[in-house]
Formats: sequence, structure tokens, C-alpha cells
Amino acid sequence: MLVVVAGAGLFTGNNLMTLAVMNKKITVSQMLKNWGVVWVANLVGSVLLALIVVYSGILDGDAGTKAITISKHKLI
Repeated sequence: MLVVVAGAGLFTGNNLMTLAVMNKKITVSQMLKNWGVVWVANLVGSVLLALIVVYSGILDGDAGTKAITISKHKLI
């Protein structure tokens, strides 16, 4: 939701920049620089969100058990 509200970009969406490179609207180095910035920003954001969830205690008790169960089933 923060990506939508803040107008940020996800790395997966920026993979379409390859089309702009093919159409010579941007250079490969511009694309790679953008990918690097977006990837690092997405990594930082996901780590911060994980820390917020862990330290908020929202997954303590039944909610945490349920989340772990769902995660285990998705991995199988």
C-alpha cells in the first residue's frame, strides 16, 4: 500500500524498462542504474516492514502460529 500511496516503484514493474532500451529511449546504463536504486529501496523497505512487524508483536499468539502454518504450506 505504501508503494501506491507514495508513488514508488516495484522492481518487477521496472523490468519493462528493457522495452525502452530496445526502442533507444534510454541507455542500458540508465536502466541498470534505475534497477539498482529501485532494488535497494525495495530491500530496505521490506526489511523495515519486517522489523516493524516483529517488534510490534502483531504475530504473537494465534496470529503468528497461523501465519507460520500458511507460510509452511506455501513452501511445500
